[in-house]
Amino acid sequence: MIATALRLLTSRIAGPIASALCVALILVSVGQCTAKNGEARRADRAEASLETERDRLRTCRGNVSALEAGIGEQNAKIEAARREGAALVERADAAARGALKAQAAADAKVRRLLAVKPTGAGKCADLDAVDAALLETLQ
Repeated sequence: MIATALRLLTSRIAGPIASALCVALILVSVGQCTAKNGEARRADRAEASLETERDRLRTCRGNVSALEAGIGEQNAKIEAARREGAALVERADAAARGALKAQAAADAKVRRLLAVKPTGAGKCADLDAVDAALLETLQ
């Protein structure tokens, strides 16, 4: 087989044709190798890009988990603040009702004191009546 190939390459008619075929085959082989290497590089880049995107996805998932946990904590704090605010409003309402009740009682005492009229029996008797009314309101 090698001898036949050598004879064809050295032949005057077949030599140039065989040489051209060899050059064409070499060029096709080089083209195929180049294409294969290009495809391999593209595949490597695609694989690296895929790994980068997977890393980004893992990061995003971690961020989502952290944000969800933070939202849960924040919601719990908001609920605690809402309950505390409601308790404060209730205490303030109770204090306001107590103050209004105390004011009404004080107003009644003042009205009783103002209602004491001179009896006309003398200044001492009038002062005794005012004094008795004042002592009654202080009890």
